[in-house]
Amino acid sequence: MKVYIATMNPFPIGLAATNRIIHYGKGLVKSGMECEVVVLYRTERGNIVNRLAEGVYEDIPFRYISGNTERSNSFIRRRIDDLISDIGLFRNLCRKTKKGDVILWYIGSKGLLYTRLVQIICACKGVRLVRELCELPYATSNDSVWSRFRRWCYNKIVMPRFDGFVSISEELSVYAGRVARGVPYVKVPILVDVN
Repeated sequence: MKVYIATMNPFPIGLAATNRIIHYGKGLVKSGMECEVVVLYRTERGNIVNRLAEGVYEDIPFRYISGNTERSNSFIRRRIDDLISDIGLFRNLCRKTKKGDVILWYIGSKGLLYTRLVQIICACKGVRLVRELCELPYATSNDSVWSRFRRWCYNKIVMPRFDGFVSISEELSVYAGRVARGVPYVKVPILVDVN
């Protein structure tokens, strides 16, 4: 069994989300699990800090699906690169994952259809898809009718079909238990201290 941590955050150098992913990876590696961080999209623009598209950081293997970390300055080129990365993700799901593997989905609200397609592929392959919850899906500072509608759809169609949840707070654990009844969840408080 292998655990893949799927993310759209830069790796191995980044902000709070990257540090949290590093802590998840360290915990998995320390407990004897095979683990790999898979970055879905190119993350670097301007002052590039992550130049390696593949490597090992503190015993955690990682790779960028596109094979490159740099985002183009061109809007059209970025859309093409993102589409190629999306195709790469689906190809990787079909070819590299095996029955019993786990994907820790450390991706915000990527989109209803996109996430649903990932869930269907995982279900067909026997791969468990676990959603990391560090915030409410489609949470915005201005909670518009549109964001509430998207959250309602996500809660009804996508959330109950995850195989589990990892949440950072009691409130998010309660939320997961309410919108996805019967789906197991675990609370892992925000990790700041490696030990």
